[in-house]
Amino acid sequence: MKLFLSLVFAIAANFLFSQSFLTKQLDHFFPNRKSKQIERLNARVDSLERSNDSLTLSVNNAAEKIVHHKKEIINLKTDLFNEKENSKGAQDLLQSEVAELLDSINKISFTLVTCTEESNPGANAAAPIITNRCTWRFYQIIEKGTPDYKGRYNWNTEIFSTKSGSVVKVNNADLFKAEKLAELEAKVNTRFEEDFQSFKAGTPGCFYTKKNFTPVTISQMRLAFNDNSEIIFEADFGLTDNCYAVSATSTGFKISELREFFSE
Repeated sequence: MKLFLSLVFAIAANFLFSQSFLTKQLDHFFPNRKSKQIERLNARVDSLERSNDSLTLSVNNAAEKIVHHKKEIINLKTDLFNEKENSKGAQDLLQSEVAELLDSINKISFTLVTCTEESNPGANAAAPIITNRCTWRFYQIIEKGTPDYKGRYNWNTEIFSTKSGSVVKVNNADLFKAEKLAELEAKVNTRFEEDFQSFKAGTPGCFYTKKNFTPVTISQMRLAFNDNSEIIFEADFGLTDNCYAVSATSTGFKISELREFFSE
């Protein structure tokens, strides 16, 4: 029995060896036979499948990276937009604050008046000659007071403009808007008339030849400024020398009150 099994095993081994040998011989002498071609094709298919799997994985990884980068770009754009909006808001706020500051400076500088006074002895006068020099905006106002033999002052005002870069003498009306002159004159004359009526009631003898108040134009008034940021309007009623004390009147306004009337 053992002999028989050994014989069977030897025959099978010999068959397998012979088959392997024959296969190698066939591969050697017939390298392009169909079975071999199929085997090579299968190997290529396996290789391509592996390459495809690798490529698919690479594509998926690349797609994930692209999505990630897109999100980062969107986030960066959002941050940039927010920064621009914040910057614009801050710039708008700064411009608003600067505008308010410039407006405040303009309001202060518009009303600012600086004045100096000097006295000089006058020939044959009971008191010195007084000269007030005031600067307001681009105007120079020179007010000169000359005393008479009794020490009573007669005042004269000259106004010069330096707006054009040179010193030019101007008229009273040049300080104001032409379209607002009538309104301003009415405003000032209202005060003048109040004083006129008051003086007339107190000293009727001085007004026997001047029964009624006559409105005064800006050109007929004398103007003066002081360092309290005021403009003074003065009018002469044309009375006799004996009525000197009530022959003239003046009234003052804060420059800020008359801002709308002044020329720019």
